Amino acid sequence: MKLPEFTGRDWSILASFVDEKDQNSTLAKSMLGDNDDFRGTFRRSQPTPLVVEAFCGVIQQEDGSEDYRIAALIDVTSRLAEREEFERRTKEQDVLLRELQHCVKNNLQLIVALIRLEARAERRGEKVNLASLAGRIESLSIMYQALSPDGRQSEIELGHYLSQIASSLMNAYAAEGIRLDIKVDHTPTSINVALPVGLIVNKLMTNAFKYAFADKPGGTITLHCLRQEDPERYCVMVGDDGMGLPEGGRWPVPGKIGALIVQALHENTKADIVVETERNGGVRVTLRFGHKVPIAVGHRSEAVRGDAAGISPSSGR
Repeated sequence: MKLPEFTGRDWSILASFVDEKDQNSTLAKSMLGDNDDFRGTFRRSQPTPLVVEAFCGVIQQEDGSEDYRIAALIDVTSRLAEREEFERRTKEQDVLLRELQHCVKNNLQLIVALIRLEARAERRGEKVNLASLAGRIESLSIMYQALSPDGRQSEIELGHYLSQIASSLMNAYAAEGIRLDIKVDHTPTSINVALPVGLIVNKLMTNAFKYAFADKPGGTITLHCLRQEDPERYCVMVGDDGMGLPEGGRWPVPGKIGALIVQALHENTKADIVVETERNGGVRVTLRFGHKVPIAVGHRSEAVRGDAAGISPSSGR
């Protein structure tokens, strides 16, 4: 490097440069060491900020004794901002990775809880629906596939995610005369909210495909995922124009899978859930919730409350 301040000066001019890895080592001391070639990266703050990579070579006389030393300083100050940005992004990636690993662990615990609930039902003599269980696990798979491949964000585009679940169910339960009506807004949300919402949508749409049109030639299953007037809140609605719930029927049924999933959602965001049903007029379940939630979904207990908080069932003729 060629700077006027270095011209004609001795090694002491280099004392203001400090080794980035060893604050007790200066560039001047390093140049007097026995090692040859690359000496390290050094920086100074005064009189002008400067970062250099230092190289040193020993010029010998014919008898092998040292004659003099030559130093080469490469100014890498311009690369400093790029390097600091790289270090910042690396730390950010590490934080996101830890968050993602935490979410994976907790959401897998939720899936395990659902499997155990099915196993408990089987011990009571109830039939286990393996296809429905596989659908829940697939919902988890779809969600992680929806994450950014570069890992720079841990949010899910909820509308797209729910649309993929609906398409998967349509392929699994495809039936003559059944149509999907899907309407979604741009709705980014946390993984911890997306998974229970996806499981609820999976459950409701599976029920609709299997039972809503048992005595009808067909109908429409509706899925909406929309922003509210308050941009911090979303509305997800799953409905059908089928048979409706049977007399005295309700959703979710206390102690069943649906109630556990609803409880998991309510523990992560203050969700309002309204269930409307009309005999031969279909079922409509509406979820309203906030989407910025730092709390992770966690399975704290397999016991499910008799009534999941925040549910307001209503029925009419």
